[in-house]
Amino acid sequence: MKILTGGMAYKKNVDDMRESPSLVLTELLGEISALVDYHDTFVPVLPHTRRHAQLAGRESIALTAESIGWL
Repeated sequence: MKILTGGMAYKKNVDDMRESPSLVLTELLGEISALVDYHDTFVPVLPHTRRHAQLAGRESIALTAESIGWL
């Protein structure tokens, strides 16, 4: 299963990642073997966090017809 989430920041129009529920969601989906990508213009690369260190370095993908499954 492949999933694209829209936004990783804690709230819209900011780059604040503190306690973002999107990090928890990404981890939970990964636990059921989902391939999770994200798009967020404010967070181009996920920073290292204490609780979600395994997500560090993931990069935001571009919104294209292919990435959103319109092909």
